[in-house]
Amino acid sequence: MEIELDVFSGVPNPRWTLTDAEAEHVVSLLPASPLETPETESEGLGFRGFRLHNPERRSGLPEVVELGHGTGELAALLTAQAIHHGYAHLL
Repeated sequence: MEIELDVFSGVPNPRWTLTDAEAEHVVSLLPASPLETPETESEGLGFRGFRLHNPERRSGLPEVVELGHGTGELAALLTAQAIHHGYAHLL
């Protein structure tokens, strides 16, 4: 699984790969409501949130899950990871 920082338009967004433990933690923090694959790109400039890439469809999740800015512990975890990977200036 990978996390994408949805921030750029016209160039690839930054992404990082989750370890198995990190992936399990992220999945455990996802809301219980159904998650859907995005149909359209988010509009606007700057930080639009996070996107989970799940090509193996682990945990029964779609290939791509829009996480938005996240809330609570999920938001804190994703923000901390973005900072750890050197993307603080993009948040």
